[in-house]
Amino acid sequence: MVRHNLVLTSPTGKLVLVAPTAQDDDDAIAKMRTHPETLRYLSFLPRSLTLDEVAARREARLDDPKTYDFNVYPAGEKGGKPLAVTGIMDIEEEHDACEAGIIVDPGAHRTGLGTEVLYTVLKFAFEKKKLHRVQFQTSANNDGMRGWLDRVAGACYEGTRRDGWKGLDGLYTGIAMYSILEDEWREKTKPALLMRMRVEDK
Repeated sequence: MVRHNLVLTSPTGKLVLVAPTAQDDDDAIAKMRTHPETLRYLSFLPRSLTLDEVAARREARLDDPKTYDFNVYPAGEKGGKPLAVTGIMDIEEEHDACEAGIIVDPGAHRTGLGTEVLYTVLKFAFEKKKLHRVQFQTSANNDGMRGWLDRVAGACYEGTRRDGWKGLDGLYTGIAMYSILEDEWREKTKPALLMRMRVEDK
């Protein structure tokens, strides 16, 4: 059973975020999640995925009331493959908090897509779901994501969980923890991201 059929449009209108219900996308999602560039910073993810495994994961997460997953597509293009997967998860209603995450197809890296997608997800979390806190976790050696959180989003660095993730190779990786609160979103992060994208709030 699909729990949501939301469609979110990015502030430039170039991207749409939709519930991941199309089985036709399972192959593209499998390739994105198992790409060497993805696994470079998420070494605990499986090295291969069958279409059945992708479908099972999709359906389980759609049925999870603490999760809103989205696939990201170019607006107005039918039949295009997803450019990224994103969403909010581990929603704690008693604390008005959640975690946000994103995996971008390596072919779309360094295009500004991440900023546009994460702006849209953060706006959904803070302004639609009325959450107070959004948390990000990323590999401590993921300089690209950490740079975005530090310098672009202005997120608060809360410290590193030492050896928090165990990779399939048996090696451990630290987890850098960041958060954004609702007042920080309104007063700092939202204006900064809009300025970076050169658009106005809609």
